[in-house]
Amino acid sequence: MTAANLPDIGTRPAFEAPPYFEAHKNREGGFEFPFYAAAVDAGTEGYAVPPHWHYHMELLIFDAGEADVLLGSRTIRASAGDLLLIPPCSVHAVTADPGTASKHYVVGFDPELLAPMPALLLQVKYMLPNRPDAHLHLRAGTLAERGAAGIGAEAEALLREYSRRDPAFELAVTSGIFRLMGGLIRALPELGLDGRASGTERDRYRLRDTLAYIDAHSHEPLTASDMARISMMSYSHFAACFKRTMRTPFSAYLHFVRVRKAERLLLDPSRSITQIALETGFNDTSYFIKHFRRLRGLTPLQYRKAVLHSE
Repeated sequence: MTAANLPDIGTRPAFEAPPYFEAHKNREGGFEFPFYAAAVDAGTEGYAVPPHWHYHMELLIFDAGEADVLLGSRTIRASAGDLLLIPPCSVHAVTADPGTASKHYVVGFDPELLAPMPALLLQVKYMLPNRPDAHLHLRAGTLAERGAAGIGAEAEALLREYSRRDPAFELAVTSGIFRLMGGLIRALPELGLDGRASGTERDRYRLRDTLAYIDAHSHEPLTASDMARISMMSYSHFAACFKRTMRTPFSAYLHFVRVRKAERLLLDPSRSITQIALETGFNDTSYFIKHFRRLRGLTPLQYRKAVLHSE
């Protein structure tokens, strides 16, 4: 079951700390590995991880109790045995109320760790965030029915390897991440993470570079003709290839990337809506509001209030 199928649970407590960009996976400092693992366990005291975003993919695996998880502007409740998959660049937060023991594991990794599987990398880094149910919430019962109930034990073993730092622990952690993802992909093929992206292998390799360019230059004027030249394709070939692989036209994808970046800028209350529109490539504020509301179901100002819990 995905987050898109679950009802909102209503308002949540205001966060004292401001939203932030999590630049580093290794929160203890030092060398930056392409992965990390942690356990968030505050006993019965409760805890609040404020709204934030990062470039890495994250799995939240709930071991005990319950927690409220903010996903974009929505809040859902996760219980023991549940799993949440947070795609790159998605705003999220976690809150557990005091009085009840709550614990969850966090496993994060750079999507580029999947580079040996180019089709899967394309799915995770670019296609998954473009889905309406990008934040995947899998209930404990669903995981058990599909033979994936052991994911919590996998996460615990992965955390032990990450914490001990024994020789060759990098290989052990990486293989643990592959086992976690492999279990999800095999047990839940409807997630669309099986790597069987549309299009030829050659087209997927070409589009990887193009998608990276779009992500870096989305605030600039970009056209399908420009992207066709970068992809070394004719306009007609590029348009067909892009729609077939990404399951959406280029113009719609560009709007999505701009709106996703606007979501992060909206975490800064000092920026005006007009300023954010211009910074993300929308030359007209009303045009920005129109596309934001179409993609997110609410206006930029409503989104800001929902995430920051403004009065």
